[in-house]
Amino acid sequence: MNKALIILSIVFNLACGFGAAAVDRINITDYGATPNDGTDDTAAINSAVAAGTSIYFPPGSYNYTGQITVPAHKSYRFYGDGPGLSTILFTGPSAGIYAPTVGARTFNVDGLTLEALTGAAGRAIYAAFSNANKKYRTATIQNVEIRGNTETGNTGGYWTTGIYLFRARNAVIDKVDISGNTGVTSTGIQWTSLTTVGTTGIQLTNIEIKFCNAAIVTSGWVEGFYMSGFEVVLCGTGGQPALSLASSQSSSPSPAFTLLNGHVDMIGDGVRMTNLSAIKVSNVDFEHANPVAVDGTHLALTNCIAAIISDNTFTSQANRIANENGVFLTSTNDARVSGNIFRTLKPTQAGSCIVAYTGSSTIRVTDNIFDFVRQAYDNRIGTSFYYDTDNIVK
Repeated sequence: MNKALIILSIVFNLACGFGAAAVDRINITDYGATPNDGTDDTAAINSAVAAGTSIYFPPGSYNYTGQITVPAHKSYRFYGDGPGLSTILFTGPSAGIYAPTVGARTFNVDGLTLEALTGAAGRAIYAAFSNANKKYRTATIQNVEIRGNTETGNTGGYWTTGIYLFRARNAVIDKVDISGNTGVTSTGIQWTSLTTVGTTGIQLTNIEIKFCNAAIVTSGWVEGFYMSGFEVVLCGTGGQPALSLASSQSSSPSPAFTLLNGHVDMIGDGVRMTNLSAIKVSNVDFEHANPVAVDGTHLALTNCIAAIISDNTFTSQANRIANENGVFLTSTNDARVSGNIFRTLKPTQAGSCIVAYTGSSTIRVTDNIFDFVRQAYDNRIGTSFYYDTDNIVK
């Protein structure tokens, strides 16, 4: 084959590739959706979803009634030009992007705002996968805003859950902002699995969640949770902590749960970790000082093994909260609480900065600063509690 034919062959193959990509880019306006006119675009969007798997929302707002249901066992991408530019306005009560049977495929959402116009609108994003997804990324949700049109009270439009992922291995959630409605939005992000089958790997980065009862919830048999660069604002109410990180494997705690470089502004309880191991909580600012804060614990570990809690700050409003603890360890073995600052944890009735409770052992407390606190520590486990002289009590 001469050089001219080789070049022609390359150009032809590239053109075919670009052509295939162009065919799969389904622009919803080509199917009758019109931005910013307030009319219902449900039928047009449904036609676009039926036509292909890469669904593009050009800049503008589009109205949808009910759930955008994703066909089973297909990889889908829903995308726009960015939050605030490409917006889907959902009317419920059951609304959102609904992918109940992704199977062994992938699911992506990026560059969109998902707004609830009605109360209790459901889950903004729901995706469920099969157990076959063991080695590759199942869900990628990035550069997405999830919001209602009110933030307080049982009024206006709001989601009951932001993102719900079931059996989503190696999932990535990045640059996501979820704004709930205090008292009625149950969960910002939920990552869950069966109790009999383990699901491994989720990475959350650059996340902001506010006005939800619980910002993050994990449940079922899950392991390999990593969260960094997060902002949790006014969560931890309705009987839930701001973050509830748990696995169902109580006999063998699930490994690798990491929280780094974040801020938890809690109303009641902050972070609750249950049945976990290989825990690291570092450079997190726990704040229990907002005007609506009530009794609660900043960081609680139950039935956990091998935890490093280091270089965090725990701040409260002195003499305003009746019962409050900083770090509370129950049936937790081999934990190090080091290099933290506890500031103005001075409840009027009961509580300590660090509590080593029944069933715990080998708890090491070193190099912490206790600044204007009610009680630095409460040792209820005897000689397996090690309190170093390098701790400073002001």
